Amino acid sequence: MADSTIQSNPLLRLNPAITRALNDVLGGAAASILTVTLGLSYAVLIFAGPLAPYLSTGVGVTFMASAILALVLGLGSSLRFAIAAPEASTAAMTGIVASSLVERITEADPTAPLLAPVIITFGLVSIATGLMLCTFGVTRIGRTYPIQWSAASWARPAA
Repeated sequence: MADSTIQSNPLLRLNPAITRALNDVLGGAAASILTVTLGLSYAVLIFAGPLAPYLSTGVGVTFMASAILALVLGLGSSLRFAIAAPEASTAAMTGIVASSLVERITEADPTAPLLAPVIITFGLVSIATGLMLCTFGVTRIGRTYPIQWSAASWARPAA
């Protein structure tokens, strides 16, 4: 009875294109909220200690990097539904690099500026990583398996 009520109600029947668009907008909103939350937490992790006065700049840099990452993946991916966001393990490593760099700079000169060398280091490391991964992709070094395939392979009972 409930199914026929839903089907007969003209307000609940939407054009399939509108339904898809609504699903895309809601999915994008959820991904955006998650990316903003993760970006804030990663910025706080990376710009801690002596870099704390630069936290507002760090939040901006983190959001800009997230936007560039999403744009590159959205325009360049063969997966139409792919979503990109910063990752916790890279944020932790970036925080360690920033902390080590700031420690060495302050040991050499306590009055030296801290933000510019850290941001330049992040940029250079990002470019080097991108070039390395692009080289791996162009030369087809290694194989990638979607998570669903690898999970299905180990979850399958042995014959």
